[in-house]
Amino acid sequence: MSQSLYTAAAGMVAQQNKIDTLADNIANVNTQGFKRKRVDFEDTMYQAMRNPAEPQSEENLLRGTGVLTGATTTSLMQGPLMETGRNLDAAISGMAFFAVQDADGQVLYTRDGAFQTSEENGQHFLVDGNGRYVLDQNLQQIISAEPLNNLTIGSAGDITNNGQNIANLGLFDFVNPQGLSAAGSRTWAESDASGEAALAADYQIRQGAVEGSNVDLAEEMTQLIEAQRAYSLLSRAITTTDDMKATANEIRR
Repeated sequence: MSQSLYTAAAGMVAQQNKIDTLADNIANVNTQGFKRKRVDFEDTMYQAMRNPAEPQSEENLLRGTGVLTGATTTSLMQGPLMETGRNLDAAISGMAFFAVQDADGQVLYTRDGAFQTSEENGQHFLVDGNGRYVLDQNLQQIISAEPLNNLTIGSAGDITNNGQNIANLGLFDFVNPQGLSAAGSRTWAESDASGEAALAADYQIRQGAVEGSNVDLAEEMTQLIEAQRAYSLLSRAITTTDDMKATANEIRR
């Protein structure tokens, strides 16, 4: 009976992880550039057992001991493109990432193209909503001597201001985008699993639009209900096992 307690407890922990992830997805259903996450499970250790019906064979049965959270993966499926009318907004149609640079100089990648401008020492920089510098295809900051009031972004990512070409947006892709490391605020960092960033080829930029969250609210709510029911059943299994232990102790007396 102790094994049933361990199995149910492990299952409850795994389901709680799934519930937390689903809740985060639902909370970000309207967040620009958000990518939904998914929890994958894996079996825990198996125990070898003998089949009494075949005494001549050795340990020919397996008993599972529960389930664990195997991995949490991010779905990079494109979200809906929403028109905003802002000339500083840019949405990617296709598989690519914008490159931004944080205060520590680290290059991060994002799909959130709700850009802003920042003036420093008389120079005007293109930045994201968190103040990180937006980078061009050479991973250099995008700078203009004039205010970026009349910015135009072409479908290939070319940027002009007041009719003058000032940069080409850096659009990057990876051999294995799923291997990117989450860096917070809807950004990812390059990793050994993702491979090095390379200039993307299959994309188009739409100015005056942003990419919405790729969370499907109906699907997330359905999975949340299933996870909550599974958690409830596992909790009941623990209660039942505890009652059985109590009954066994009473019989001994």
